[in-house]
Amino acid sequence: MRNPKLPALVWALCVVAALVSIFALGPSGSRVATHFGPAGGANGWMTPLAYRVSFTFFTVGYSSFIIAICYALRFFPASSLNVPNSDFWRAPENYTLACRFLFQSSFWFGALSALWAAALNFLVVRANRSNPPHFGLAGILVLTTVYLGITVVWIFSLVGYFRRPIQGDRIRSALGEG
Repeated sequence: MRNPKLPALVWALCVVAALVSIFALGPSGSRVATHFGPAGGANGWMTPLAYRVSFTFFTVGYSSFIIAICYALRFFPASSLNVPNSDFWRAPENYTLACRFLFQSSFWFGALSALWAAALNFLVVRANRSNPPHFGLAGILVLTTVYLGITVVWIFSLVGYFRRPIQGDRIRSALGEG
């Protein structure tokens, strides 16, 4: 039996860790390079406070976006659920369970997104430590490639879950209810 609160707890811890990294590791000085051109040179600046505030909103908002969409799905008609075996999952007795499963699963993606934002913050801080500030392309390419790879794995695991209709006790067990 899975703990239904574990994904939300992991997401919350990842968001807190990301926020701690923004405030503890955030750049200092009178201005912070926050935008970089194709060659990695800085071409946009903020105050450290503005950087921390905007990156806080970005981190929380970005990591919460999919969670909010998956939560809102329960308020839409069952016909809006587009998953394998949709006839099974759109049935009234299964639609609520499908929505709850998607909502719980979305916390894993939110956690991944919060960690991605924390790593992006680290890259920006590192770029500001050089004089003049320079953002290396390799770091963001590796970071984003890993993020997209894990995203693909998450999507395929969702498709695999919905591909096989499961009944009663197995659904509740997957949601941590049985």
